This record gives sequence, C-alpha cells and structure tokens, in this order.
Amino acid sequence: MAALHAGNVKALGLAPPSKLVSGSYIAALEISTLLPETLFFQPSFVRRIDLAADVHFKGGGDGQGLRCLRALASIECPPLKTDARIKNGRVETVSYQTAKGIKMRIYDKGLESGRVKSGEAAPGEWLRVETQQRYIGSKQPAPADLAQAELGKMWEGRLRGWEASENVLVGDLGGMERVLVERVQEGRLSAQKAERLLGHLQLRGRGIGKEWWNAQGQPHLWGRRSKELRDLGLILDEDGLGTQKEVAELPLGQLLASLRRAWPSSTPE
Repeated sequence: MAALHAGNVKALGLAPPSKLVSGSYIAALEISTLLPETLFFQPSFVRRIDLAADVHFKGGGDGQGLRCLRALASIECPPLKTDARIKNGRVETVSYQTAKGIKMRIYDKGLESGRVKSGEAAPGEWLRVETQQRYIGSKQPAPADLAQAELGKMWEGRLRGWEASENVLVGDLGGMERVLVERVQEGRLSAQKAERLLGHLQLRGRGIGKEWWNAQGQPHLWGRRSKELRDLGLILDEDGLGTQKEVAELPLGQLLASLRRAWPSSTPE
C-alpha cells in the first residue's frame, strides 16, 4: 500500500488503513494503463489484506531481536503450524500456517530489504509482523468498508496465548532445568509439576518431539506439556542460543500485546 501511494516499488514503509480507499483508486488507474478501457469507476473489492507492524530493537547488534525471532520459532501456536526459515544458523522468518496457507509471519525486514547487507541495519534490529487475511467470493469487502472495520480483531487468536506472560525465558535444555529447579526452591512451582516437566524437557531436548508423540497415538500429552510450559512462560530453544548460552529473558508477551493494541477497534472517518 505504501509503495502504491509513493509510486515506488522499493518503498519500504507501511500505510494506515485509511489509505485503503485511495489505494484502490491508484491500483485501478495503474491497471487501466494496460487495458483499452478504464477501471477507475468500477467497484473494487479486497481479496487479501496483510496487517503489518514494525518492531525496532534499539541497538539491534545486541542480539535481542534475533533471540526474539528464535523464541517465536520455538513456540507452539495451535492450531497453526510453526515453520522457521533458518540460514547460516540464524532465524530469518517465522511463519504460522494451516494447510491452506500462511496466517501470520514475522521476519527480519532489514535483511529482506537489503539494509543489513548494506550496513544500514543490524541483523534482528528491524522486524516486521504480518497477519494475513483472505476473502473469497461474495465475502470480499469494499475498501471503504474494510477501512472502518475492527481490524484489531484479526490479531486475536494468533499469538494471544503468550500475552499472559509479560516476560518469557528462552534457553537450552540445561538452562530450562536450572529455571525449574530454582522455582521449586523458591516455592513458585510444585516439585511434582517440576518433575513432570523435567522429564518432558529431557525427552524433547533429545529429539523426542511432537511427531514421536503423534506416532504413539498420544498427541494430547505433547499438547498438555507444551501448554504447561507456555503458562510458565518457558521456551526450550532446541537449537541453542548460538554464542548466547545463558537463559534469555524477552518481553514477548508485552511485545505481542502492544502489536495487537496498535490496531484500533475501528478506524475513524
């Protein structure tokens, strides 16, 4: 949308929902240059919309943005499947999808735009979050109607389950074991629950994951343990933290909540 209004395919910014109507006019004019008749006065509808927001990590070189990507790549987001694109040991894109396509994705916009290569941005400094919505047939809304819709609701139900944890802890197997033991010693976690989760983490850290439990006909056990860890704000980084072997604390819940709130319940006229 920003590229349409700027008349420049390389424009990297984002446009507000209020630009949907004027964007449809610009698109009609551009397409009309390829046709014998104009489409300017024809009604237009939205087939797909990507709600996007940018997250900038101050001092991106400290790796917090990269750790956030790795954390997002490690979490479960049922009923969506988590898929991570990793290159040279670094998470570049995390997608949450169904069999019909991507519903939400988070990626390193600085890397995708070439700014990391040119030295204008550090890896993980500029992340873009997108939630995708497709409309079929008669359900395709007019741009003006969509601009006035409660777009913020499109964020709900994706990663909202993680908003309950203001901060989450991301660590390798050893780090997670230390956290659970410390919480028992502090009286914040029962020994029985810690014992159960320690066993789960030991198996998971050694490759016995979701597929294995599915093959045993017990996918509910995987889901149950994953929810317990999620409720505690704990994420097992099965690939490790690169050179960062400590348990990393990330304001993931706060970040997700702020992204959802960035979209108003409705756009004023």
